[in-house]
Amino acid sequence: MSILAALAYFTVEFFFWMMLGRLVLGLLSGERTTFFTELFRRATAPIVLVVRRITPALVPDAHIPLLSLPLLLALRILLAPVR
Repeated sequence: MSILAALAYFTVEFFFWMMLGRLVLGLLSGERTTFFTELFRRATAPIVLVVRRITPALVPDAHIPLLSLPLLLALRILLAPVR
């Protein structure tokens, strides 16, 4: 596996786990703003913006982080190293 492919895979994997952490922390904190919820929100903002652009306007903004999780999972599967 090339270095660029590995870098792409680990970047997608990082954002996948950050998005999952954002969703779980949002559920546990009751959507209160804390240092950690803000950290996760800022770390996943680029992914949320990309997913917002590719989804139809009828999808509410509140559902975009939830929708980005399966898209990141699909990317992770597509980029998974073949063993």
